[in-house]
Amino acid sequence: MEFLLGTVFVGLSLIMLPAAADPYQPVRALVAGCVVALAGIVLGRRRISAGLRVPAILAGALAATYLVAAITGGLASSVFGVHGRFQGLVAGALYLCAGAVGVIAFRRNVFALVWPLATVASVHSVVIVFQRLLGAVPASTMGNQVLAGGWLAIATSTVLAAAIVSSGRKRVLLGVAAAFAALGVGMSGSRGAWFGLAVAVLAAAFVLRSRRSWAILSAVAAGALIGAALLGGPAALSKLDPSSLSSGSAASRWQIWRGSGRLIAAHPVVGVGPGRFLYEFPRYEPFQRAALEYGDVRADQAHSELLQVAAESGIPAALLLLALLGLAVTRGARAARAKDGVAFVAFVGLCAAAGQGVFGITTVETGVLAWTLGGIAVSRSVVGSGGRDHRSDSGTALPVWARAILTLAGGCIMLASGVYLVADGDYFRGLEQFAAGQLEVAVREHHAAERLVPIVDTFRVAEADAALYLGGANLDDALRSIDVGLSFEPDSYDLALARARTLRGLNRPASEVADAYVRSVELYPLGIEVRAEAVQLLYAANRNEEAASMQRDLVRLQEAAERGPTP
Repeated sequence: MEFLLGTVFVGLSLIMLPAAADPYQPVRALVAGCVVALAGIVLGRRRISAGLRVPAILAGALAATYLVAAITGGLASSVFGVHGRFQGLVAGALYLCAGAVGVIAFRRNVFALVWPLATVASVHSVVIVFQRLLGAVPASTMGNQVLAGGWLAIATSTVLAAAIVSSGRKRVLLGVAAAFAALGVGMSGSRGAWFGLAVAVLAAAFVLRSRRSWAILSAVAAGALIGAALLGGPAALSKLDPSSLSSGSAASRWQIWRGSGRLIAAHPVVGVGPGRFLYEFPRYEPFQRAALEYGDVRADQAHSELLQVAAESGIPAALLLLALLGLAVTRGARAARAKDGVAFVAFVGLCAAAGQGVFGITTVETGVLAWTLGGIAVSRSVVGSGGRDHRSDSGTALPVWARAILTLAGGCIMLASGVYLVADGDYFRGLEQFAAGQLEVAVREHHAAERLVPIVDTFRVAEADAALYLGGANLDDALRSIDVGLSFEPDSYDLALARARTLRGLNRPASEVADAYVRSVELYPLGIEVRAEAVQLLYAANRNEEAASMQRDLVRLQEAAERGPTP
């Protein structure tokens, strides 16, 4: 059973559903939720390590801070995260459950996770090699090469550690798989992934004293370098140049961190709500970042997991997460130094997850893997006051209430993700019909999606886009739909802009339309498109002074983008 659970948890990264607008996160959360529920039912009678009270308290406190942040920031938009990006409460519950599954399923049989991980990581590397040879983006089935690199860095490190604690043919097979997976890490061209792999190698070196182990470590590190230097192409190789840190994505990321710091300073206790970074960050975006990313490129994450948690759920939540991670790492390291192979595997993999998280984001496949490893690590090397080591099979039975909570949580995650996935399928078909010019059908599909999941604003925006071409009663219906959406999420820039455009299409008074555009600009102060439209409407409403001021800021941003990010 553990092998089946491990195969599905790891295989999440390969699952795609092209018939949905988001072919990745909803279906992977659905399957992961099913596994969590199954684990609660089938493995509920397994004995767990004693001494898990502290991590359980920390995890419970973290869950409570997430919920408080969601209620105060905007519960509706925090369920899935704005735009349905699965960075909200559903994802957070899934990660906590994945940690619990790590505790009850893999703490004694980590190779039930390692062998599927070695296989799937090798598949990803093969796909990335072919994508690179064909000139495509080396993203495998992740949709983004940074996400692919981050997941592979964790997988590579975990398989590497398993090879080190193995012997004979098993060591050779796992060592080869780790070295090959490292090629994919190199070819991904993600500095965050490289950093995660480097942290894992250093963590392993901290524990090990064996020359043979050092040889395996060197082979994996060399595999990553070869992947970047020989197969990664100029795009990946250029990121090894230190001068690249002052431009491009690195410079933009620094500006995102600056803006995230401002956001955290404005909402230090409870944050802005899980999954709501996309709608809150624009009001704190540095001018330099807007100039670097000229063209309405909104940051939908902080590009640092700890900053993301602090921004969305508050500094206390970030400290709780840090404490939970620190507890897992220290317990794993302590057990690993005491020659506990299972702990060593979890410790090294978790260090890779923490390293790539410095620059990355949590998505379903990466988050499930990282939290599962954390669950394994935190359940190892639990030594009581009498010096007794609780790593053996002795321990306490999982309480009935804990099994019930795990099963119920898995079922709720599965149900929520499944409902969203159906709505996302309607939304996807609506987009296809819109592109084909079947506007009335597109409106019906989008309306079906919003009826099923009314808290996702993109469904309503898509309906309004199609209604603008149809006109008539469709625009009135779209306006009502947008107003309902704004009652759920008043700070939705996309809904606010859709409302302004719909009012314009309905030929409402110029001042009313201008007010709607001004509100949109307030939600995205450095947006190019919305500012340009707002200027026109303000002039039409004879609000010339406001229009001139907004136009000066627009020209200033345009000039900065042409000559460099200097305000």
